[in-house]
Amino acid sequence: MVQFNILAGCLALFALSVNAGPCHPSATTAVASTSPSTTEPTAAATTSAAPETCTIQSPQYGSAGGEFEVFCETVTFGTSPIGNFVIGMTFSECLDHCDATSDCQGVNYVTAPLRYCTIWRSGGSSGEQKNVITARRILRPQFLGGV
Repeated sequence: MVQFNILAGCLALFALSVNAGPCHPSATTAVASTSPSTTEPTAAATTSAAPETCTIQSPQYGSAGGEFEVFCETVTFGTSPIGNFVIGMTFSECLDHCDATSDCQGVNYVTAPLRYCTIWRSGGSSGEQKNVITARRILRPQFLGGV
């Protein structure tokens, strides 16, 4: 009888997880109980919250007016980095850093496990990469000044 109740509990948890769907995981706790007896165990399971997804709109703008096309879950390979990567910047600060650097053409911004920014003057091909955002400059800022 105990084995049947455990099997029934497992099937109930499976049915709840199927209901969440593969693209929309549930952030709730599902509890399946066996018969109301003091000697029989209960089974409980939780599903984790959905992973953080990139929702950054494109284009984005740097503080100096530079316009950047944003590609979520993408990395640019074969770059010529400018300086070292910078840890702890937000994506917006990373774009501002590139925008303030005259020969910067784009950024690779890593979102996990540690957030850091790499700016580069030239880049090669791009490819899919989880936890990375690439932004390429599409409009140089216009500087006003005397001739």
